[in-house]
Amino acid sequence: MNTRHDNARKTPRTSEPLGPRYVGYSFLLHLGVLLMVLVLSSRLWPWQRKTQLPAAMEAHLVIQEAMPHQTRERFQAQQEAAARLAAAKAEEARKRAAEQEAKKQAAAEEAKKLAAAEEARKQVEQARIRAEAAAAQAAEEARKQAAAEEAKKRAAVEEARKQAAEQAKKQAAAEEARKKAAAEQAKKQAAEEARKQAAAEEAKKRAAAEEARKQAAAEEAKKRAAAEQAKKQAAEEARKRAAAEEARKQAAEEARKRAAAEEAKKQAAAKEAAAQREAAMRQELALEQEKIHQARLAAARDVYLQSLSHQVAQHWLRPPDVSPDLTCVVEVQQTRTGEVIAAKVVRSSGNALFDRSVEAAVLKASPLPAPPDPELFDPVLKVIFHADDLS
Repeated sequence: MNTRHDNARKTPRTSEPLGPRYVGYSFLLHLGVLLMVLVLSSRLWPWQRKTQLPAAMEAHLVIQEAMPHQTRERFQAQQEAAARLAAAKAEEARKRAAEQEAKKQAAAEEAKKLAAAEEARKQVEQARIRAEAAAAQAAEEARKQAAAEEAKKRAAVEEARKQAAEQAKKQAAAEEARKKAAAEQAKKQAAEEARKQAAAEEAKKRAAAEEARKQAAAEEAKKRAAAEQAKKQAAEEARKRAAAEEARKQAAEEARKRAAAEEAKKQAAAKEAAAQREAAMRQELALEQEKIHQARLAAARDVYLQSLSHQVAQHWLRPPDVSPDLTCVVEVQQTRTGEVIAAKVVRSSGNALFDRSVEAAVLKASPLPAPPDPELFDPVLKVIFHADDLS
């Protein structure tokens, strides 16, 4: 090793500057020598690693000693420049890493703040949505409850109307059945009476015929006896008998005619009585039907007025300090379709505010509900309104 160092020192120096090609060749030569020294030191002298300098440092010293002075200085300068450049690059990389880390932390902090703000906004929005949903649900519940109450009231009114109509129908059917049964019974009684009268008349005729037969037989016997006793007067007696027989026949015919006339008179009287009874029954039936019709109309009118009052109550705005005992009568003018033409209080309650509020409610309730029966329609209605019923 010292020999190589002495040989390097004995290398002649020239004053001419070395070219870049020479420096490059020298660098490659030194690098090859360094690699060879490293390989040999690691394989041939492993026991000297602890006591001697590291092979890389030794090779570096050998390269430096083998280099010319100018080349060594340039090499050292290049190494120092490379070291400074590496240090500057390392510092620059460290700074960039620090800046990147700071930016990442700032971005993370900003993202955290944005996430917190977004979370707060979402919570506020969810609270607003829940509040709106609760309000909408409460409004829907209130609307459904009001609709259910209204449907219940309408169902109650309709049920009352149906019950009244059904009751009137049942009463009318029962009365009709009763009258039919009475008429049928009266007809049967009249037929039985006529049959009895005919039987009595027939018995009377048979009795008269039998009596006539008996009288004829007695007369015949008398004639035979007279003929037997007085043959001389036979001719006269025969004439008398003939005259008597003719008179008897005339009397019998007259009696038959009288009986027929009496029978015809009785039958005519019976027919007249039956016709009078049937007319009376028909008149009574008509009166009963009219009563039932009027009762049905009255029930339907009550239902109609209740429906009208209920619709007006829906549009009535209660004035302040109005007593529930107030009552007024309103004259309502309407068309066939229920359109209200005018509404006027004809009997005041004594409270002008209550009267005006009822008139306004009637006008707002137009068109009014149609009556269940066309006969109940009246272009001018007088309706009684109670403050307690309108509430």
